[in-house]
Amino acid sequence: RRVFMHGGVEASGTLLSDLWVLTVDSAGGVSWALESLTGGPGAVGRSGHALLRLQGTLMLMGGQFEGAFDDNVWLLNVTSPDSLSWYPSSASSTPGALAAKQATAAIGTRVYMVGGTRSGAVQPDAVRVAEAS
Repeated sequence: RRVFMHGGVEASGTLLSDLWVLTVDSAGGVSWALESLTGGPGAVGRSGHALLRLQGTLMLMGGQFEGAFDDNVWLLNVTSPDSLSWYPSSASSTPGALAAKQATAAIGTRVYMVGGTRSGAVQPDAVRVAEAS
């Protein structure tokens, strides 16, 4: 059982691009590990993004970096921890993000996104549901 945490912002305002993994063993013990990443947004610090796990893939959606909002979706296969590399999703297989600060959840192969901002405008009534393949 693993929990993933990506990026964020420090108190100083520095944007982070790291990926931390919390592993829970069968006895309830926990350990944190910083993963080494290549490609994609792993090289770009961001905040206000969403990260969720859908089957064996992490989906990083939206966020803000370098003063701009991003509505792209990046994927990371976490079933092969020896070669963690971000790659962009294809428009036909995953939904676009609402840009930043949306709530997200995955149920089965469906991704639900609620609220968020786009170009700085809050969209509290925005709801998107997409089938991810």
